[in-house]
Amino acid sequence: MLHALSMRCLLGIDPGLTGAVAVYWHEMPYVPTTPPWTVYDTPTTVVRVGTGQRQAYLEGSMVDLLESICDLADSPRNLMAGLERVQAMPARNPDGSPRSMGAASAFNMGCGFGLWRGMLSALGISYRLVAPISWKSHFGLRGKGQLGGDSRVVVQQRLPAMSDAVARKKDHGRADALLIALYLHELYESDRALTPTRALP
Repeated sequence: MLHALSMRCLLGIDPGLTGAVAVYWHEMPYVPTTPPWTVYDTPTTVVRVGTGQRQAYLEGSMVDLLESICDLADSPRNLMAGLERVQAMPARNPDGSPRSMGAASAFNMGCGFGLWRGMLSALGISYRLVAPISWKSHFGLRGKGQLGGDSRVVVQQRLPAMSDAVARKKDHGRADALLIALYLHELYESDRALTPTRALP
């Protein structure tokens, strides 16, 4: 079995178009200027669709980002990722009100989840699927706003050095990714064996 704290680097991935990849080095790499925490916005581009435009994943840059982290860690075997699990959601909340995420957003989230999962597997990075309810409950966010504003507050409290990175409302994806990485770290810091969803042979 793998153990999270035997890994040099932990990743937290929010797979949405406005998501991010958070990196936590609990064993510092050989580059002394690398900070313990960093966060990168999901690489995207704008494509033309008919007479309009829409945001789309930039797959090549996503791979480049993961490869650069692997290089800093010396090997993908020194990495463990927490990838937020995407699942089908009912169209309405339990109280009957419509959910804030529309069909297009849900489709994009599913595409991002599949892309990140495939890239992690292809690069040989072990990962664990993290249900939103699990990490949000861990930080007391269950049942709160859909837009991630509360996650920004938690980051400012728990990781004050990253406060500037989540200062804007649109930085909720960064905050979610940071908390997913922190959740993975805290969940297994008590010397428990980590069984990844996808383990290295």
